[in-house]
Amino acid sequence: MRPHIKDVTPYQFPQHLDELMEGLHMAVRKIGPSSYTNTGYIPNSKGVRVQRTESMLEQQFLSLLDYDNRVQGYQAQPFKIRWRAPNGRWREFTPDVIVSYTADAQAEEPWLKPTVYEVKTRVELAAKWADLRPKFQAAMRWARDYGCRFKIITETEIRTPYLVNVEHFMHYRSFRLGEQPDAGRMQRLLLEALYEGNKGTSREVLTYITSDKMEQARLTPWLWNLVTLELVGTDLAQPFNMNSPIWITDRGVITLGVMKQ
Repeated sequence: MRPHIKDVTPYQFPQHLDELMEGLHMAVRKIGPSSYTNTGYIPNSKGVRVQRTESMLEQQFLSLLDYDNRVQGYQAQPFKIRWRAPNGRWREFTPDVIVSYTADAQAEEPWLKPTVYEVKTRVELAAKWADLRPKFQAAMRWARDYGCRFKIITETEIRTPYLVNVEHFMHYRSFRLGEQPDAGRMQRLLLEALYEGNKGTSREVLTYITSDKMEQARLTPWLWNLVTLELVGTDLAQPFNMNSPIWITDRGVITLGVMKQ
C-alpha cells in the first residue's frame, strides 16, 4: 500500500482539505511548551484557528503565508501520512503545514497546487538526514497521489529581506488599522498622487500631497496599507525605506477609478 492518510482517499482529499481550512479538524499533533525551542502561537487571518508552532523559524514562515495574498488558507500539523518503512512496519509522518492557494493565484501560476511544507534548519537537515530522507521520500509519493506538492523549506528561503518587510507591513493590514472615517479619503489622495506622478518614493509622494509633517504622519499608515492590498507596489525583496521606489499597480488604477465614480 502506498503512503496515505488514514480514512481519506485521494478522491476525498479536496473535501478534507476544505474542512481543514474551515477549522473542522483539529491539529493532529499538539505542540506543548518547550524549554529547548521557541514554541508559540500565530494568529491566522486566513482561517478560524490560531496556529501553534514549535520553532521561531516556523513562526516566521507562517507569517509569510499569512501575508501572501495568493494563499487562501493554511493549517499547521494538519494530518498524519502513513508510510511503510524498509523493514515492513507502518510509520507515521506529520508535516509541519499544508497551504491552499486561491483560484486566481492558481490560474496565474498553475503549479500552485496545495502544498505540504516541512520547515527545517539546514543544520537539522544535515544532522538528521538519514532519518528524515525516507519520511520525505514517502511524503513526495503521497503528494503525487493526492494532487499536492511537497517542499522542504529552510532559513535560507525564509530569513530574507522579504521577511523583514513582511513583518513591517503586517502591522498595516486593514483589520489591524481598524475602522477610520477618513480612510477612504486618505487612500484616494495617495493613489491619485501616485497615478499623477506614475512612480516615486514614499517621501516624495507624501511631500507631493502636503508639506504638513503631521498630515504626512497620518497618511503614512494608509500608504503602507495600500501596499498590503497590492494597490501600491514596491520591491519587497529589497530592504524597504522611505526612499524605496513605489508605484500604483494595475489593481490600484482600477480601484482609483471606482473611487472617482
